Amino acid sequence: MRSEERAGVIAAILLFTWGTLVTEPLHIFTNLIFSLLEKGAGKISITSDNKIGAVVIVVAAALISLGLMLLSRTEAVTYMPCAFVLITTAGYVIRCVSNRHYVISSTIAISLALAAIGIVYILRLQKVVLWIADIYILSVGCHILTGSFFIPLKGKSGILDKILYITSRQHGNLMRAFDGTLHLPAAVWGIFFSILLMLPTAYYAFSRKKG
Repeated sequence: MRSEERAGVIAAILLFTWGTLVTEPLHIFTNLIFSLLEKGAGKISITSDNKIGAVVIVVAAALISLGLMLLSRTEAVTYMPCAFVLITTAGYVIRCVSNRHYVISSTIAISLALAAIGIVYILRLQKVVLWIADIYILSVGCHILTGSFFIPLKGKSGILDKILYITSRQHGNLMRAFDGTLHLPAAVWGIFFSILLMLPTAYYAFSRKKG
């Protein structure tokens, strides 16, 4: 399968499973990225509560996604899934220790991810490595889309609250500062920024290793 087809399939699967426990390791991974970005922005007195802060954080996350996609075009892609899982695990352990609290479902999900990645490397399943790398890379974009579009959209209707299960495991409206700007709701700004910022990542998903 060509790399762009693989990325398209993964993006579709992520959208359908983002609100389920299956993607919990990815939520921990993306939450870690956004948490670090918000803390870094806070050091220079920038917060997501204002328009500039919201744009800075979302653009920075999109650049991370783009950087990882560019890195996946090199031989480094072989080691990326292992690095992603280890970073996710370390972030989760640090959070549990600092909060003195852990979530059983999240712990099980992380443990299964560690076991799965170990099996993949032991059996040298190179094509599976490519899929896992793309799953983690594209999860950043899925987090941006959910926080920028689906979560703001969910707040507009009681019916959508029941339909948009994609938001059930992610919290935080990334576009709340833009709500009402130019008389447009946050969801409209969110879909605009999501498409604009993720286009470069989508472009560089082409012409990579097949798998």
